[in-house]
Amino acid sequence: MARIASGKELLEQAKDLVVNSSTIE
Repeated sequence: MARIASGKELLEQAKDLVVNSSTIE
């Protein structure tokens, strides 16, 4: 379960990074 949660958090972080990059550009 912990691993799944970490994976989900990683995915969300990656999504935020993409959104931030798009906003910056």
